[in-house]
Amino acid sequence: YEIHKLARYSHRRRKTRPPPLRKVFIQGVCVYSLATFIAIWFCLEVPWSLTNRGGGKTSFGSPEGGVFTKLQAWIISSLVTFIIPSSCVIYIGFDIWRRKLLPKSGRTRVLSLFFLRIVLVFFACYIPGFLAGLVRLSTKSIAVWYSMHVARALMEVSQAMLTLYMACKKYDVGK
Repeated sequence: YEIHKLARYSHRRRKTRPPPLRKVFIQGVCVYSLATFIAIWFCLEVPWSLTNRGGGKTSFGSPEGGVFTKLQAWIISSLVTFIIPSSCVIYIGFDIWRRKLLPKSGRTRVLSLFFLRIVLVFFACYIPGFLAGLVRLSTKSIAVWYSMHVARALMEVSQAMLTLYMACKKYDVGK
């Protein structure tokens, strides 16, 4: 959101100030609160949970007598963890490309490359991680399940670490 706003203002040749610390703090608290809620929703052994951890293996669908079927839980999970975040990134990327908000040369080229790297890391790590999660939940083999579990965890951590690394390598962040 903030990068999209920065691109719009930059394209109009408007000077942009960084968001106030209060706004950054509120956005951060909202994002981490939502992520915590979703993580807890997946982990709790309650009738309205999206996953069932019975038998030592996690599968979609609420525990015995729960609210969600396997298909409903998979659809909700995909929506919350993949479709909505991916749609936001795709929309912002498409809007920036369509409006030509970030030129390939000039002073805003650095911002253009920064945004492009974030999008590439997001999809290079997020899509394979999501697909590994789907394979993990649909397999009967313990070896495949464990391999996909590790692959997904590594992809999720890699996305966060690579994005943080790129943000810190940005020229003006180092100043």
